[in-house]
Amino acid sequence: MAFHQVTDSQSIYYDYVAPSASDGRCVVFVNALTGSTEMWQAAAIATALHARGHGTLCYNFRGQALSGYGGPDDAKPDVIVADLVALLAAVAPPRPILVGLSIGGLFAAQARLRGAAADALVFINTLRKPGVRLDWINNAMVAAATLGGSQLVMEMNLPHLVNPDMLASAREGAVFGNYTAGDPDDGLFQLLAQSLATDWDLPYEALDVPVLSMTGLYDRVFRVEADKADLAARIAEPPVFRVVTAELQALGLKTTLEATMAAHKGLTLEQSRPLIEAQLGRPLPADWAPRLRQRTTQALDEELTAIPGAVAAVAAVMAAGVPNCVVSQSRRQRIELNLQQVGLAASFAGRIYSTHDLGKPKPAPDIYLQAAADFAVPPARITVIEDTVTGVTGGVAAGMRVLGYVADGVAGSLHAAGAAVEFTDMKQLPGLLGL
Repeated sequence: MAFHQVTDSQSIYYDYVAPSASDGRCVVFVNALTGSTEMWQAAAIATALHARGHGTLCYNFRGQALSGYGGPDDAKPDVIVADLVALLAAVAPPRPILVGLSIGGLFAAQARLRGAAADALVFINTLRKPGVRLDWINNAMVAAATLGGSQLVMEMNLPHLVNPDMLASAREGAVFGNYTAGDPDDGLFQLLAQSLATDWDLPYEALDVPVLSMTGLYDRVFRVEADKADLAARIAEPPVFRVVTAELQALGLKTTLEATMAAHKGLTLEQSRPLIEAQLGRPLPADWAPRLRQRTTQALDEELTAIPGAVAAVAAVMAAGVPNCVVSQSRRQRIELNLQQVGLAASFAGRIYSTHDLGKPKPAPDIYLQAAADFAVPPARITVIEDTVTGVTGGVAAGMRVLGYVADGVAGSLHAAGAAVEFTDMKQLPGLLGL
């Protein structure tokens, strides 16, 4: 039995088993609010991992079994995340994979965003979109716990969360009465009560490690297919920027996926090079550019997928008979391969414009004006769909209306660059175009 001191007066209980294999990983389990280390150990999950040479780190939040608790402040979401970051730094498990159940997955992701070590993240029943529905459910849970404690919460929700076998097993011990009101001095009650302050608006695009998300098939409380799909699409790592980030880190720069995207998205390699050299304080190696191109090409070939809703949006434009084209900073061959990979090659055949062919990259308006001239359409009658500040700036400079697609950027940045409208879902595009 081990404890990690998180404050002068509080400690959290943890159980750590180091990997036995030289290539073993350590799986770090992050509980749900009503969970404990026992759920990972009793279910033979930890035992199975140990048998394969992997390690495990299980621990309990303040307010959960064996861990200290001094009052409501110890149960606040920010405290839970800070404790996880501190525990990982103290134990330093090798090659950690953070596995979170329910809200525990959110805490694991927030810990990673605060700098906690992690090779990957696993979400179990975690993906939930903030809004009226989630707020309603969370408040109802706290209200039920206030009136009838955890017993009422479980008896109310279990049929909507677990499979038939688990429900049948739990039915034998269900009482459906004799409820005890939640105790405000109890740590588990406060974990639930304080969870109302949780920020579920996670910047999923900023996660810089692989993410696996699993949702129970019998979950009828939190599982909303459309929400799950939307959030999962935001998790997907842009393959090019993951490669670029790794290359910059190998050069000695302390950067993240989020920082790399903020600094270089929308720029050509030639535009990015002086920025990188300025950060390094030295010239880049002579073979850096061709090596990077080779790695990014491989990543795109293996991982590129269409933006959710993009294929349908293009189909709507085609069906309406609206002239269209692709204007990109990529090289022509790469554009053609990308379009082929996502099933849009035929949609834009013969209508591809690359700034490399013109020799004037965005934000110069030249490539947009060239397309307008070829289509014999005045710039003021053209709408540009862009997802970078560089592209928006070029479209506006060309005298065109620009719609800014914000998927993995900063909300407001495209509008500030001149976009008439910002949108976050490609399903919105046909409507924005008046189709």
